[in-house]
Amino acid sequence: MSHFTTVKTKISDRECLKRAIKDLGYDYDENKTEIRGYQDRKIKVDILVKTGGTYEIGMVRSGDVYSIVADWWGVKEASKIDEKTFIPKLTQKYAYHKTREVLAEKGFVLSDEKVNENNEIILTVRQW
Repeated sequence: MSHFTTVKTKISDRECLKRAIKDLGYDYDENKTEIRGYQDRKIKVDILVKTGGTYEIGMVRSGDVYSIVADWWGVKEASKIDEKTFIPKLTQKYAYHKTREVLAEKGFVLSDEKVNENNEIILTVRQW
């Protein structure tokens, strides 16, 4: 039997979160406010990540941060998206966009970007 699982994050910036979702190749919906789980249970979300299946992933704002909510069994069965790979990839892409945003605000310019063999993103920046 499956159920909704909530994963707390440190994701706080809605725009960077949406960019991260897009980077992973998913569309999102800010108007649809519920995702479906086992036995057609539903839960309200702020951002719905479209998985292409009958089970979706939700982002729920709680205070200053978002939590990731999903019926992961259903998501994996319907869309082949695994929680253990989706969440780290999403948080990495979020951190990438948030870092770029903060660096730009402080006057830094990206001069090089690489992904190493450990799938770590390495940014080289300059300040003028």
